[in-house]
Amino acid sequence: MLLTKPGSIGKLELKNRIIMAPMGPHFGDINHKAVEYFVRRAQGGAAMLMVNMTVTDYFEDTSASLVLTEKNFSEFKEICDRAHAYGCKVCVQLMPGCGRMAGPAKMYPVPISASECGWLYAPQVKCHELTAEEIGRLISETERTVRLAAAAGADAYEMHAYGGYLNDQFLTAAWNTRTDKYGGDVKGRATFLLEQIAAVRKCAGDKAPVIVKFCPDHCVPYPGFRQLEEGIELAKYLQENGVDALHVDAGCYEKWQLAMPAVFYQEAVRQLKSAKAVKASVSIPVLTHGRLSNYEKAEAALKYDVCDFAVIGRGLLADPDMPNKIADGCPDDIRPCISCNEGCIGNVCKGMHLACAINPFTGYEDERSLDKAERAKKVLVVGGGPGGCAAALMAKQAGHDVELWEKTGTVGGKTLAASAPFMKADMIRLPHYYHTQIVKAGIPIRYFKEADESSVKEFAPDVLIWAAGGSVVRPKSIPGIDRKNVYSAEAALRNLVPLGEKIAIIGGGQVGIEAALHFDRMGHKVTVIEMADKIMPEPPFVQNESILREMMAGSNGTYLAGTKLVEIGERGITVENTEGKHELECDTVLLAMGWAPDAAAGEKFSDICRVITVGDSNKCRNILNSVNEAYEAVKSI
Repeated sequence: MLLTKPGSIGKLELKNRIIMAPMGPHFGDINHKAVEYFVRRAQGGAAMLMVNMTVTDYFEDTSASLVLTEKNFSEFKEICDRAHAYGCKVCVQLMPGCGRMAGPAKMYPVPISASECGWLYAPQVKCHELTAEEIGRLISETERTVRLAAAAGADAYEMHAYGGYLNDQFLTAAWNTRTDKYGGDVKGRATFLLEQIAAVRKCAGDKAPVIVKFCPDHCVPYPGFRQLEEGIELAKYLQENGVDALHVDAGCYEKWQLAMPAVFYQEAVRQLKSAKAVKASVSIPVLTHGRLSNYEKAEAALKYDVCDFAVIGRGLLADPDMPNKIADGCPDDIRPCISCNEGCIGNVCKGMHLACAINPFTGYEDERSLDKAERAKKVLVVGGGPGGCAAALMAKQAGHDVELWEKTGTVGGKTLAASAPFMKADMIRLPHYYHTQIVKAGIPIRYFKEADESSVKEFAPDVLIWAAGGSVVRPKSIPGIDRKNVYSAEAALRNLVPLGEKIAIIGGGQVGIEAALHFDRMGHKVTVIEMADKIMPEPPFVQNESILREMMAGSNGTYLAGTKLVEIGERGITVENTEGKHELECDTVLLAMGWAPDAAAGEKFSDICRVITVGDSNKCRNILNSVNEAYEAVKSI
């Protein structure tokens, strides 16, 4: 495979073509927790780690990147030393600041930027234009950081110049209106970046390669934002000035959903399009990312000259051992990233602990493990959704005697419906992974098996992990709710029920919207009814929401917020809003009003054995909660 072949960036040799993206743990410091987080990815076979750092917190204090100081030098050196022991290189990503994307700091009442452009969150507030002296301080802080990083053993440096952050604000005409040497045309606007690169060369020497991460295309159709033609011009200019490699991204905060493409983006990832154009225009190596966690996509990107190196972030959070598993010829053992953005970027943006929806050890490398139990116990897991499958696998890993019961004919639970929409097809890899791993682990699966008092007594487990999920909300107060043409949205997505031409979906949350987009694409006439004042009243992570709303705008569906379902009739439904009651014609009604937990269904077995309830049986949430609760359940056995 091309992914496993060695490669080079400048004078730096890399053992394979898989690089960990600069997705730091965001714990606020380079501490023991951060050390274990990064080293775990080196242990798993990545060729190089990218460690994101802000060169100073003097101008702003809101960046989530780490700041290297004398106080945390030893911890960063430990990252380098231990990574090197695994044959893994360390690249420091240098960020001068967030600029107009940050909040004001103690030293400055307004955010800094290249010019007096509008603050992202309040455009009427004008940013502070950095003076030549202040730019000089940023260059000095870059030198300070690089000296420390070089002394610790860093192998390479990447300039953070993408996504609309401070460097990109200097590079972009929309934000840079300066008339001094730092403004003007493409070359003038690149002056600040080139001065930083010169600082890196001065302090790290010529052997350490310098990479520039930038966005050739902001994907924003407004004057001043970079389009691909200008991006190619910038790429060539950077090569002329001795840059060793280019790392291609896409978008900016005005198009932030492109930065870490969610599962809703399948093949149409803008990073790959831009990277291919850049690679055709330069002779230095090109790195890119964009849902390359699927190793087959990453391999194809190398094969078809999209890039020279695959930069993978979320995939190495889901499975740090991905590179080693590819090298060992065991791709079926790779725990697949589902690009949900919930535990990684979602948690970090909420100020919470970095995590992964399907890997309960991510972010907890220093405190979570699964040692063999002192005494093997007989464990029955009821429910083959993500929580149940994860619990069964971890219980087996801990040395217990495990059996899994599933009332349907396959494992996967809600992921089977969740992966059905056309834009989420990649998600089907998760239930496939669970099935493969359960079989390989030798865990018996009893399909079409429901738990009742007699069957549980006969099995006689020491512990019952109840992961049977919840039930579809079906309000009996609505006349007609039990008609034969009323089904759950999940059943419809799994193609288990017949559908008419006109479909009414009751509930405008994420499930309802995904179903609406899917069936609209399939040619049905879709109307979504949401009682709250807006569609997606409990919005998913902002990046995911942006994509869904963009897709809604391009669909033929009708989305009615502030509208209540009154009755389901023979040929349609009656709804009520501020304009009164009116009839809507439809052939099929799909319920997407949520799920109701049912912990009591498991607790009734508590007189037989110890019962631990996990996932939607406790409270209907997401995979992140289910898998983490599965870990806690197994640890408590």
